[in-house]
Amino acid sequence: MRKKLTCREANRRYQRLRLAFRRKIKEHSYCRRNLLDFFEKVSMGIFSVDLSGRIIFFNHEASRITGYSRDEILRCHFRKLLSLDDIAEGFKLFYQAVRSNYPKSVLLRILKKDRTSTIAEVSAAPFHLGGNLRGTLVFMKDVSERKRLEESNRKRVETFIKFSGELENWRSQAASLKKEVNGLLLQLGKPVKYSVDEK
Repeated sequence: MRKKLTCREANRRYQRLRLAFRRKIKEHSYCRRNLLDFFEKVSMGIFSVDLSGRIIFFNHEASRITGYSRDEILRCHFRKLLSLDDIAEGFKLFYQAVRSNYPKSVLLRILKKDRTSTIAEVSAAPFHLGGNLRGTLVFMKDVSERKRLEESNRKRVETFIKFSGELENWRSQAASLKKEVNGLLLQLGKPVKYSVDEK
């Protein structure tokens, strides 16, 4: 049989539990604040989407990439950020993340506030709070400049390949002209100007 607590003892236990609970809340709020500070300072766009698809967190880099301020985009559906061509791919990414089926990064055209688009590498992961699934955490990196450079380099390579093909053609034409000049010089009784091996 349990011993009955005196009023004083019960009050003492209550005060200890209350103090421990306050410490835990304080620790949790410090951790949350540190995590939010980290998300703000990282050079990658990070935003959080709840299970209904509404944006509930939007960091500074995400604001820079999209042109939307945090106040303008919070509580809006994430489809507002996607171009019409990429909405299906965006929803697929969201649902894969919610099902804890971590997808690879995908390239999506992000629709900016000024209605222009930029290409971003986007990945998502589920986030849990208190053991329950609360939504997804989305990471995006603006790769439009990299894509522009890749396209420029691709065009340069194509031009080089075309030019090198033409160069081979010019070489063969030059070789045949040299042979023709040598033949004409021989007909005139003059010495050959170009060697046979020279191209």
